[in-house]
Amino acid sequence: MKKLLIFFIMILTTTQVSASIKIKIIENLKSIKNINFKKVKKFYNVFIFCIVFFFVGVIFKNIYRISSDFNQSISPMIYNNFNINTSNKVFNTDNEFTHYQQANNISCGFSISPCTHFKINVKKKYFLGYLVYIKF
Repeated sequence: MKKLLIFFIMILTTTQVSASIKIKIIENLKSIKNINFKKVKKFYNVFIFCIVFFFVGVIFKNIYRISSDFNQSISPMIYNNFNINTSNKVFNTDNEFTHYQQANNISCGFSISPCTHFKINVKKKYFLGYLVYIKF
């Protein structure tokens, strides 16, 4: 323990640290000698039990979460064999075709473009030769 204290004192004397900080660090290092390690060893098993109990609890919680959602797909329904090409044309208030919308609110995925599953009202305009959709 004395060697460790001497080592830290040597480091503090070689580095540029203010005197008050050096004094506080040295006082804290000296107070380490007052720790009774025999009493700390009594609680070693309690600490290990708490750590193991925590990790086992986290693992079981995650396993339960995964198993309860096992029937749900982890990826969105992009391609559905039953609803292929069931997109409807959407017209804005000016009776102008703007986009397609999928039936049953499924994702567009491999359907006709432009497509969305949101119910929105847009206008089509050409800006610098590009087709721009404006939400209103």
